[in-house]
Amino acid sequence: MPAEQGPPSYDVLAALVVSLRGELAEAVAQLGRARADREAARARVAELETRLKQTPRNSSKPPSSEGLAKPPPRSLRKKSGRKPGGQNGHKGQALA
Repeated sequence: MPAEQGPPSYDVLAALVVSLRGELAEAVAQLGRARADREAARARVAELETRLKQTPRNSSKPPSSEGLAKPPPRSLRKKSGRKPGGQNGHKGQALA
């Protein structure tokens, strides 16, 4: 706005206010859509994480769906508490 002109008229200011209100309404609508999209994405990620954590042990999935990720079988033997190896002082034998 050139400096030699006086202050803008009421009509110019009213038109500016109306256009700015329109821009603000559009921005608020976009923000609402973006927020809804973010919430939907967060819900989807939470659902996928829940599904990823499921195994045949904690869901109704069949055991064959585990594939190579099966846990190793656990032994039912109890530990004896002894150290492995031969007795102290005994000379071992090996192939030459």
